[in-house]
Amino acid sequence: KRGETMSVEMSRGQKISRGKLGKISPRLAATKSPTVKDIYWAAGIYEGEGNCQRTDPYVKHHGTTEVARIGQKIPWILYKIRDLFGGSVNQEKRRKLYVWMVSGARARGFLMTIYSILSPHRQLQAKNVLTWKRSDYN
Repeated sequence: KRGETMSVEMSRGQKISRGKLGKISPRLAATKSPTVKDIYWAAGIYEGEGNCQRTDPYVKHHGTTEVARIGQKIPWILYKIRDLFGGSVNQEKRRKLYVWMVSGARARGFLMTIYSILSPHRQLQAKNVLTWKRSDYN
């Protein structure tokens, strides 16, 4: 039923939870619970250095999903955000930049958590990503 949480057993003993936000892989889970101060801090970092988008259905054959990213030259900031909100941190060697990325249910959760703190410009970006309809691409 819609809105209920269920857990699905995957290969090698991994479980993927399907809750109100969608599928969530435990491999990319947050390891700490954010405080109100942490949420405001992360929103500030996202406001200055982050972006969000919906992947293009014509490029990705598995449909579309929401993605939130933050790029930084200083990786500890991104590792802290990863610990608080999940996702992954990767290095773009070409640009000497570290990027935190979260997608799908975690991206939706992150964007909804910080939404009310963001500037009107960033709120509009997040709203466009979160309220996308399939007809937008037809």
